[in-house]
Amino acid sequence: MLLLPTAPGPAPIRDWDPKLLDDFRYRIIALTCIAGHAGLPQVTVPAGLSGGAPVGLSLMGPHGSDRWLLRLVETMRLY
Repeated sequence: MLLLPTAPGPAPIRDWDPKLLDDFRYRIIALTCIAGHAGLPQVTVPAGLSGGAPVGLSLMGPHGSDRWLLRLVETMRLY
């Protein structure tokens, strides 16, 4: 299993500059596209707060581990 951040930082605030928001979105795609390109299951769960904003943790499993990964998340009760 691979653990990685779901986003490059805490959730953006509502009045962020559109250019900063676009950059943030592209960086999220760079982190999360790995599973999609490789055909691997990925689950994202809340992982707490940073500076008052939520952050997420992604768990990526090997091919065919979809159910195992979901059971693991349920066992960890991270949601």
